[in-house]
Amino acid sequence: MSGSYREIKVWQKAIELVVDIYSCTRSFPREELYGLAGQLRRAAVSIASNIAEGKGRRGAASQRDHEPGVPPKDRLHRSSSRPEVGASPNPL
Repeated sequence: MSGSYREIKVWQKAIELVVDIYSCTRSFPREELYGLAGQLRRAAVSIASNIAEGKGRRGAASQRDHEPGVPPKDRLHRSSSRPEVGASPNPL
């Protein structure tokens, strides 16, 4: 998939969610501005940001996290320079 993250439908929907959340939270009480309203706003922005960030990943390290057929424990061990406690040395 090439192109910009802005072309991804789910990113566009996430931006719509951000706009809706900001609209809804405008009517929250002033004392909630940095509480619940702020938390909802940050969460909504985070969704769109994570989608854009995921679209931008191209390096080998990010590809390694999505190797099919490799159990998550092995992925973690490969990406970490510190061996697990009690683990045998990795020949790779």
